[in-house]
Amino acid sequence: MTLWAVELALKSVVVAALVLLVLWLLRKRSAADKSFIVHSGFVALLLLVPASLLLPGVSVTPVSGFGASETTALTEEDRQVRDLVTEVELLGPKPVNAAISDPVEAREGAFPLISDEIFAAWGPQFLLAIYAVPAALMLLMIFFNLTGLVRIRQSSDVVQSPEWLSALAKAQADFRFREGAALLMSDKVSSPISWGFIRPVIVIDPETVDVSSDQAAGIISHELAHVIRGDWLKLLISRAAVAVFWFNPLVWHLARAAHQLREEATDDAVLMNGASRTGYAKLLVDAVRHDNTHGVAAAHGVAAGKNSLRQRVERVLDENARRQAMALPAGFGAFFLMLLFAAPVAALTFQEAPEYPPLLAEAPIPTPTPAAAPTPVSAPDVSVMPDVSVRIEGKIAPKVGALENPDLDQLVEAKIHGVTDRYAEEIAMAYPGFDALSLEQLIEFKIHGVQPDWLRGLQKAGFGTLGPHEIVEARIHGINVQFAEEIADAGFPGLDFEELLEFRIMGVTPAYIQSFRDVGYDDLDADDLIEMRVHGVDVRELEKLSNQ
Repeated sequence: MTLWAVELALKSVVVAALVLLVLWLLRKRSAADKSFIVHSGFVALLLLVPASLLLPGVSVTPVSGFGASETTALTEEDRQVRDLVTEVELLGPKPVNAAISDPVEAREGAFPLISDEIFAAWGPQFLLAIYAVPAALMLLMIFFNLTGLVRIRQSSDVVQSPEWLSALAKAQADFRFREGAALLMSDKVSSPISWGFIRPVIVIDPETVDVSSDQAAGIISHELAHVIRGDWLKLLISRAAVAVFWFNPLVWHLARAAHQLREEATDDAVLMNGASRTGYAKLLVDAVRHDNTHGVAAAHGVAAGKNSLRQRVERVLDENARRQAMALPAGFGAFFLMLLFAAPVAALTFQEAPEYPPLLAEAPIPTPTPAAAPTPVSAPDVSVMPDVSVRIEGKIAPKVGALENPDLDQLVEAKIHGVTDRYAEEIAMAYPGFDALSLEQLIEFKIHGVQPDWLRGLQKAGFGTLGPHEIVEARIHGINVQFAEEIADAGFPGLDFEELLEFRIMGVTPAYIQSFRDVGYDDLDADDLIEMRVHGVDVRELEKLSNQ
């Protein structure tokens, strides 16, 4: 999950960078064209999440280190076998009583702040919370803004002014907008705003009602242009993309550019409809003095932001600015090209390069001492492993028979699953009789997470004579010291391993046992509890039977 999240973050950077590059290449195009491109980029960003999950992945394994070209023609299995054989050939005899705990302490640290087990269990959840909390808050803010618009509409009054109604009718006729828009007035806004896609709404504040007819026509034309261009839907898409990819600064930059382009494209639409550039620029300057509250952040308004006012006014007064509307074929072509690029990016997955721990503890190759008459030294027999009697924390570990005569296939499998001679020795020290485990049994232990501390816990719970198969069963079903103690405290201290395993498998928990004791059933034995659990009998059914 963590790797998938990192991949998604990198993909969002790639797509956002592409959109910014396209905007720069088309910087001389009209605001309408650039606005459509940047919002197509937002759609591509939002589609990254389902596309990364649904599209067939194209795996790429990152290459680390030098000399990677030497193994390019080899398969992964070939490389494992080659590295393993090289390691076995180079190993010399291990010194007796060599302390193997020191290198581990030096490598991992004497007092690690966070163990690997704790990080593996809680690290991904912690990282997910760091991402999810801001994203959820931003999405919740969008929801609150939308509910604020609903409240504004419900508390608004219909505009009855002939000047405003005439301006609305003329703008709808000029834009050929036949669906119609509701024109309302509310004291909850401080400048005109608009929103909606199917049933659009234009809301003006009480002070704006008294403006001149020319200004009323400019305001209505601006807000109606937002409605016709579908800018409210574009606004919501951009806000959603920012919420999902809040960690990506390029997405925030795109959102600011998208807002500016929506306003500039709307200004162009008003000017192309016959409005005076000077009069419209004065309207923008007058409107910027009235800032709306945050409750209407999910709507468009005629008032320009203080940071963008200069740019918008200069562009309105520029006679040479390109103001043509977007051509539909070109716009949809750019949209599909954006999706065509985003699809392979979404399908791309990164596969972690496998790291195989050494099967044997590293030991220095002995330096030959000068001899009077050197004798030929034969190649080491790889079928015989060196002496593995070593000192672990001041104790002499027994020889581990599983590592004496392994074949090559066993060595490969052991290397893949991380079975080392240290692991075998610690298992032998932790549990009686486990100094003669086979390599297959050690591999099975490693796969199911059997660790020395857990084995010592089983002994503490009174299970010190289990076989390897029973150990694996106990690990699979989660039998540990805590469960055994809880069952004992519930009134069953003398259960053998098979009975405790049946309790775990069938779901006989301390709470289940206590529920019967609470209603007076103190004489139930283990078989009774297991049988009742198998047939789904609980306290409520017993009470029903006793009442009949």
